[in-house]
Amino acid sequence: PPERLASDTSTTGADVVCDECAVDHFGLSCAPCDSCHDHGQCSDGAGGSGDCVCDAFFDPDTRCTECFQFAHGPLCDQVCVDDCGVGGVCNDGVDGDGSCTCDPEFSGDRCQDCAANRHGLFCENECEP
Repeated sequence: PPERLASDTSTTGADVVCDECAVDHFGLSCAPCDSCHDHGQCSDGAGGSGDCVCDAFFDPDTRCTECFQFAHGPLCDQVCVDDCGVGGVCNDGVDGDGSCTCDPEFSGDRCQDCAANRHGLFCENECEP
């Protein structure tokens, strides 16, 4: 049976109106919410959607388990501010540290240089031996 709460009870128990859901239940059928883990809350209640409302920088598409792109750290409260250029991506996410991970053709802290034996605007050319 749905997890409903009585919002109006009489002394006889007759005509009890159930129009509110128990905590962590949503919609007219008061379906149970899926977990939003440690960084979000379910949009619950009879008018709720069951979607996760996440803490800042957590992605509701992951049910609040992962950071939005470019956010990093255990609380997703740090943002990749340095540009990793065309040759790399920011190490983001809950376990990320904000450093750049370079494509094989690039090197440097911000992937700003060509790797050894590479040249060209996008480091697309190999040096002749």
